[in-house]
Amino acid sequence: MKRIPFTGRAAMLVLKELYALKAAGHDPNACLDQSTVNGWRDVFPPRHKDIQKVNQPDSALLKIKEDEKLSAPMPDKVREMLKIKRVA
Repeated sequence: MKRIPFTGRAAMLVLKELYALKAAGHDPNACLDQSTVNGWRDVFPPRHKDIQKVNQPDSALLKIKEDEKLSAPMPDKVREMLKIKRVA
């Protein structure tokens, strides 16, 4: 593999690309991780579908929150019955 020095100018260009990727909704750390693992000299948006974008909530967490809104608290009568059964 040919080694090319990482100059100050190159650092500025990579930062500029990372800012653009972040503005497009991508996680800059995920972009850098992907580039490092693959040995690339540039940064690109993550390829994998399972990598979340910045400020995009996890769909599973949204589902849990919606389910919590629909759930009702356990009635006191049932709670008392459970206490009795556990003690005995």
